[in-house]
Amino acid sequence: MKISEVYNALIKAHRRSKTPRPDQAEALFRYMLRSFRETGNERIKPDAKSWAQVMKVYAQEGGRENTKRVIEIFDEVTEAYENGEEDWKPDANIYGALIKSYGCDGRHSYREKALRLLGEMIERYQAGEKHLRPNVGCFIHAIQAQQRATNGAETAEVLLNMLEEFAVGENADLKPSKRLYNLVLRLMSWCDDQEKAIRADKLLNKMIEMGKTDSACKPDVNSYNTVLNTCAFFPTNTDKAILTINLQIAVARIKELCSSDTVKPDDNSYASFIRCCSRLIPTGAKRDAVVGSMFKRACDSGLVSGHVLSSYRMAASRQLFEETLGTGDTHSVVIPYEW
Repeated sequence: MKISEVYNALIKAHRRSKTPRPDQAEALFRYMLRSFRETGNERIKPDAKSWAQVMKVYAQEGGRENTKRVIEIFDEVTEAYENGEEDWKPDANIYGALIKSYGCDGRHSYREKALRLLGEMIERYQAGEKHLRPNVGCFIHAIQAQQRATNGAETAEVLLNMLEEFAVGENADLKPSKRLYNLVLRLMSWCDDQEKAIRADKLLNKMIEMGKTDSACKPDVNSYNTVLNTCAFFPTNTDKAILTINLQIAVARIKELCSSDTVKPDDNSYASFIRCCSRLIPTGAKRDAVVGSMFKRACDSGLVSGHVLSSYRMAASRQLFEETLGTGDTHSVVIPYEW
């Protein structure tokens, strides 16, 4: 094993640490670089992965200073390559680290830079620069960059479609996975589009169909929960007809979860559906019947959490709540252990 591989592993450990220290990660990298330049020892020479790893440590911390440092390191490795260091040819991992940095920065101009850089990679790859074939991480970072954008969900969908079209033939190994679909679903849930629940439900259906032949795309409980949340939270001016559709989607998805042999509801599923009821069903006997039935399911499943109790308190009538749990608020309620 080359000494550089050990240092690469140490730098990567900084990136995965709960308290990453980019300065310490770079100090390791600089020691490798200095040792190689002083001794000419190829065994400690940093490779393209080394450059990418130290860039990623800075990138994930976000902030303008860290973004600036990532750009400086990118310029440094690009210049070194142009001056004859063939081993340091900027590849998809290095470009991906720069995209990640743009995404974590948060500024609008850097979100746009992330999109342009990904587009440039695709164009150059298709023109014959095979080392710039974007990996799934590049698309994930570009989509994550849209989280604070006004039209972030729409852009995320475009990027997802772009990856689906790109991941054919020799690039079939780049097919989107559940992680990427869930990320796009989450961005949909945060947007202000009246029809976001309809769009999210359509994407969930797509995951279900793809999951029949590709387990990597099969939705999990988080996929369903995100759709339920999307049904519950909507712009104040949402048309009543769309709200009716939101309720229909929520009912269909919670039934699907409760009857599934492979994906089971968790406490967030019950809490999210009960929240849907509080926002989509008028106060009265019908709402109490639905909410009471779903709360009983949560109790029978041993999934009554603080989240479920809070949602139940908002959705249930005072009479239903007190019949079930007695008087008092959710903070003073003592629930049976089996719940």
